[in-house]
Amino acid sequence: MRNVTRSVPVRHRPRFTFDRALSVGGGGDKRASADVIKQLTGAGMNEQTLTMIAGLGDVIARCDGVLCDVWGVLHDGVHVFAAAGAALATARNAGVPVVLITNSPRLAPQIAQQLAEIGVSRAAWDAIVTSGDATRALFGSYAPGPALKIGPHAEEGPIFDDLGLRFTKDIGAASFIALTDLDYRVGERPDDYHAILRRALARDLPLICGNPDIQVRIGNQLYWCAGALARDYAQWGGRVQMAGKPFAPIYDLALAKLAAIKGRELARSRVLAIGDGPATDIAGANKNGLMSLYCLSGISEQATGASVDHGAVAASLAAYGARADFALPHLRW
Repeated sequence: MRNVTRSVPVRHRPRFTFDRALSVGGGGDKRASADVIKQLTGAGMNEQTLTMIAGLGDVIARCDGVLCDVWGVLHDGVHVFAAAGAALATARNAGVPVVLITNSPRLAPQIAQQLAEIGVSRAAWDAIVTSGDATRALFGSYAPGPALKIGPHAEEGPIFDDLGLRFTKDIGAASFIALTDLDYRVGERPDDYHAILRRALARDLPLICGNPDIQVRIGNQLYWCAGALARDYAQWGGRVQMAGKPFAPIYDLALAKLAAIKGRELARSRVLAIGDGPATDIAGANKNGLMSLYCLSGISEQATGASVDHGAVAASLAAYGARADFALPHLRW
């Protein structure tokens, strides 16, 4: 196997625990961290072995299935990373199914259409699972509502279809907040909604978040996502629930897809999760018992070309109590 193994010091901050669907905060209880995740205490210096590999082909023999992130790995919203798609297609040709797993609040058919429009090869994946798919059950559990919606309204509709929910624009009449995402196209920020969430907090309303991501990189620009607003609400003591990465519901759906494709349940230790987010992709892989491959040139920008900032990689993983089994600058075969 072509690899370089480096032992880099990692200071582990408190490790995370994950509910099957995250539920934190409530009243004046500020148990949630800045990352809207309950934490266990623990500290100290540990050595983390970071195995740099040349490509997915180096480890594919260890895999019975792949769960691959989308934004930051296959594309950045502007550019398609053709080598990444080709690597996944090669894995599929080798008999290893690929399920794309994304924190988008859209449903899987919408993501398939988006990938086709941007030019990602259809040969790269067998199935898609989204945070929107996983979160529908949470939204439905609050039916009939009424819900106060926050999100890009032209895109969010299907996630609420057939759930029996009613909606209101009056925070005083709402029974919960249905947050799909922030609208990056108009530059929305978390503080745009702080006033209304302060009113929701005063009424102890739960907030259901369809996208746990804090930020997304589109081209060279970072934009805020729904997870940042959920983080703020939880920090104030609000009740927040999420089902996307790094939480169990989205992984349960994705693993069920892999099992259906293979015709049998797969051992989690032989499923490789690929992603560029230490707090979502890598921490989620750790908690859900999967192997992990950290792509360093995505949201955290820890690689430029073939150059890797190993100190930055160690720090980013340590910040979320995460451990990557393998890493590489860009996904390729």
